Amino acid sequence: MGLDLILSEYSQGKMSNTMLGNALEAMVGALYLEFGYQRTSAYVIKQILMRYLDIHALEQQNDNHKSIILEWSQKNGHEVEFVQMSKVKNDKRDYFRMAVMVDGDKISEAEDFNKKAAEQRAAELAILELNI
Repeated sequence: MGLDLILSEYSQGKMSNTMLGNALEAMVGALYLEFGYQRTSAYVIKQILMRYLDIHALEQQNDNHKSIILEWSQKNGHEVEFVQMSKVKNDKRDYFRMAVMVDGDKISEAEDFNKKAAEQRAAELAILELNI
């Protein structure tokens, strides 16, 4: 849709998926306030959902990486921890560095403006590292 291009002008390239989601939500909210429920609903379905989303692919996709690694650890008798390595201010916002520890060994690290997003990214990297 190009929201990422618009936002990149204002965010100096420091953009997360959360920011993109918030921008989409704000856009839909603005449409709702301007045009009402019926017109907004029709627009969102026809111009956004049907145009940019593949529902069948989404049904097959499991993007909860933290859940995947936790299930793997339970099945295989491993202890998994998500540890906050650091929390700093970046442009007046908290910025988190999270690590995935498996049986006490650090497997991966990731950063994001949101703690949960950093955990998800670290879990995704750990899944790749562990060939899960």
